[in-house]
Amino acid sequence: FGRPWHVDERVVDAGAIAQPTPSLAADDYVFVVISDPHFTADPYPLPSAQFAAFLASESADFVIVGGDVADAGLPEEYARYTDWIATLGVPVITAVGNHALYNGGWSTFRTEIGKSFFSFTIGTVTPRTFYVLDTASGTVGRDQLDLLREAFAADPDPKVVVTHYPLYNDGDSPYFRLTNTAERAALVDLYATGGVELAIEGHTHALHHVTIGPFEEWVCPGPAGPAGEGRCLVVTVVGGAIAS
Repeated sequence: FGRPWHVDERVVDAGAIAQPTPSLAADDYVFVVISDPHFTADPYPLPSAQFAAFLASESADFVIVGGDVADAGLPEEYARYTDWIATLGVPVITAVGNHALYNGGWSTFRTEIGKSFFSFTIGTVTPRTFYVLDTASGTVGRDQLDLLREAFAADPDPKVVVTHYPLYNDGDSPYFRLTNTAERAALVDLYATGGVELAIEGHTHALHHVTIGPFEEWVCPGPAGPAGEGRCLVVTVVGGAIAS
C-alpha cells in the first residue's frame, strides 16, 4: 500500500502545519460530513457549486472530510482538493486516509493540509471537543491511543471522534474496518466511558449507522464522483446538544 510513515511518527510530526479549525463560541451550529472524494490527477466534475449551495441552505458552519482526499497521494491531486475546499466558504477539517499516503503522500498532506491528530472545541455553555485521529495505516497505534487516553482523562466535555477507518462497519471484511481486534475494543471502551457521542468515519464509500452503547457510529459516503454516493451527514447542534 505504499505507506512509508508509521502512524506513531505522523501523529507527532513537528513539521505538520496546524489545520484551520472553526472559531465558534456559539452553542447552536451545524456541520456537514463527507468522506472519500478521491480527487484524481484527471479532473472530473465534482459538484462544487451545488455542494456550496447545499452548505449555505443548511447554514453549515464547517465541514468534516473523513479522509482519502487524494486518490494516489499525488501533489496535483492535493492541489485539486485544496482548490475545491477553497470554494466552499466555510472551514474544512480533513482526516488523513490510506490513499493519502500512497506515493509518499504524507509529505504533501502535512504541508498542504496539516496535522493528522488534533482536537478543537466548539461551544461556551456546553462545549464539545472534536478529536481527529490518524487511522490511515488501518491502526490507531499505541502512542496515539496513549495520547488519546490522556486527552480524554483531562476533558470532561462531550466528544465527537473522526477517523478514516470504521470501528466495525457492521462486521464487513477486515479491509473495511480497523485491523486490530484489541485496539477496536480499547477504543469502544474509551468512547463509551469518555463521553463520546459520535464516531464519524469513512473509507467504505457507503452510508452506515449503528448505535454502540452510549455513542453512534456513522460511516459517511462521498460526494458525487467516481467513488461517491452523492450523500452526506448533516449534524445540527441546538443549545449545545445534538438535535439531529
